[in-house]
Amino acid sequence: MPIIPQFLPRITWFRTWYAPCDQLVPPVTCADLSTPGPEFRWIQVPEGTVDRLTRSPVQPAKNGNAMRVNVLHGDFAWNPCANQGQGGQISGGWRAEAIGPTEHETSGPIRYQWSTMLDPNYVSDPRVDDPTHKNHGKPTWQVIFQWHQGDDDKGGAPPVAFIIVGDNILLDLHKPDPNNDTNSLHVGQWPVANLSRGTWHDFTVEIRWHQTDGSIKVAHNGQQVIFNPQVPAEFPNQPPYPAQATDTLRNVPTLFPSNNATSVPSVYMKVGLYRQAVNTQPAGPFTLHHDEISRWEYWIRLRPFPWEVLPWPVARLKQFLPKPPPAPPPPPFSHDLAAVPGQTLGGQPGSG
Repeated sequence: MPIIPQFLPRITWFRTWYAPCDQLVPPVTCADLSTPGPEFRWIQVPEGTVDRLTRSPVQPAKNGNAMRVNVLHGDFAWNPCANQGQGGQISGGWRAEAIGPTEHETSGPIRYQWSTMLDPNYVSDPRVDDPTHKNHGKPTWQVIFQWHQGDDDKGGAPPVAFIIVGDNILLDLHKPDPNNDTNSLHVGQWPVANLSRGTWHDFTVEIRWHQTDGSIKVAHNGQQVIFNPQVPAEFPNQPPYPAQATDTLRNVPTLFPSNNATSVPSVYMKVGLYRQAVNTQPAGPFTLHHDEISRWEYWIRLRPFPWEVLPWPVARLKQFLPKPPPAPPPPPFSHDLAAVPGQTLGGQPGSG
């Protein structure tokens, strides 16, 4: 076997952000949003509540405390910066979510890892319970992890989300609607796992962020998820995507175009629970836990000597190329455009 010299570079993953879910502080005033929290930039919870996102010594433990998420009937989150600082409800669904890192276009994949556990009593297959609702009797959606397009970007429902429908966790993808800047079109939904309440689900997701050439890989509990061809129910005349079974979805619009010529397309992480604002049967509970959330980048590790390690991110190679104008920081809360109506669910996941 040939000997590889120590000075040759190696490509490896390096953690660039980490949230052990030990510190969750809700914003009470708009001024609170000027200083990001120690783990998340801010959180979205109903006004005056302190029990929707909490740190909890859940058992079985993952590593210390976990983020406990509980969303009750009528839980519209509160934006303390709305109405010239007077505050106001965030429209859309009911939610309790923490806001993580923002992403822009990348030359390669970014890796994300986290763990999720549904409460042993988490509601089973909730359905719309309202005879006056057009989707009465259909399954409701619940978003547990998502990357939402920037508030200056086009689209309604987010490009990438992990959702619960019935007793399954699904990868849910959307693309921008070329005929309606405030709407998103369904790309597809792929099963990732069943809920297996009371046990931890370990996710590893690799995403390249790009408007036309994005890619997504998903592993669940160490096993690669295989994506089979499918056609969204809303668009039966489309060709199947992907064309054949694969472990990598390619040519995915993971970024949406910007509505503003001076801003750069972006997405930002939202983790917690965002659910359809409808009466359901069963009524609940909607309680789950997240833990050990992290972001990773490819790095080049140079090892000129056995005792020296010099990490250098691959992304920094782009310093030698022309750079796009810097993106302004995103506003603290989404505008939460109207949800995209669906055919098989009680509405598709909304824009939250």
